[in-house]
Amino acid sequence: MNVGGLILRLGLRLVVIFVVVPVRRVIRGRKHPEWSLRTELFVEMMQLMTSNETEDPLPVVRKRIDTVSARSRPVRGAVAEPISDIAGMTGEWLQPLKGGAGTLLYFHGGGYVVCSTHTHRQLMSGIAVAAGCRVLGVNYRLAPEDPFPAAIEDGYAAYRWLLDDQGLDPADIMIAGDSAGGGLTVATLLEIRKQGAPMPAGAVLLSPWLDMTCSGSSIKSYAAFDYLPEDAIREYAQAYVGDTDPRDPQASPVFAELGGLPPLLVHAGGVEVLRSEIEQFCTNARGAGVDVQLDIWPGMVHVWHAFPLMIPQARPATDQIAGFIRRQLDSDRQVPAATG
Repeated sequence: MNVGGLILRLGLRLVVIFVVVPVRRVIRGRKHPEWSLRTELFVEMMQLMTSNETEDPLPVVRKRIDTVSARSRPVRGAVAEPISDIAGMTGEWLQPLKGGAGTLLYFHGGGYVVCSTHTHRQLMSGIAVAAGCRVLGVNYRLAPEDPFPAAIEDGYAAYRWLLDDQGLDPADIMIAGDSAGGGLTVATLLEIRKQGAPMPAGAVLLSPWLDMTCSGSSIKSYAAFDYLPEDAIREYAQAYVGDTDPRDPQASPVFAELGGLPPLLVHAGGVEVLRSEIEQFCTNARGAGVDVQLDIWPGMVHVWHAFPLMIPQARPATDQIAGFIRRQLDSDRQVPAATG
């Protein structure tokens, strides 16, 4: 099908969604008790947009995502400053105009194969403003061109860049990420431990993807509610691990020995397809003596934090993240206010 035909087809299906969903809610009630009409419409649209993601060649998917995100702007109260060399990577600082304390190293999601700091600029800058800290987003290498462990090498290199090139105290640094970026956050912490480097003050995991075997029960049990299709999850996992055993503990931290990690805040959606592996990971981490705060948000889908205009629970979730960051960071060390 040509591009014009595809756009027409998607447009017609969106019209159907906007008609069917309100009528269905009148007849059957809400699809989930926690969902507003806006949320339900949004989830249905996301399911439509991701349903054929693996049917398109990866370059087409990347181009589509890049086109949509190219004009993304930081939230009000923050500015973005591009960086051309973060240990060989590009990225950007997201800084609150009012200044604040500490630095958050952020790894974007996207299944290890798509997305960038552009796609996550709103999410990162929202956290920066809410927490009063500056956020460093990095464009780590993506699969399948650069499979495991390239992203982990880049994650660790970015952390060392903050320590060595920027001269930051590890007590003033936290690491965070969503989806694949959440899994990369844990893998980076494991690499920090392996290298004997000082740990950061803590980490935040938003709907982290932690199991490349894709064996969690919730992948199927919550498929009707979430917008991540199982075939895309499995295809992206294969692209990332390549010839590596998917049970490798750095590729799939749900199988790792987790002792020695810093305090963690973990968010999971109540009906997201990754819920079961997230819960298992937190159980394992607690068993290893890690301070873990797991919050499962009823009715929420994968990385709902990124959609504050469509999902009301995104803002209170971001506020909770901000509170955790402020508590973990050394508040005596200030970063300057941004200009712009």
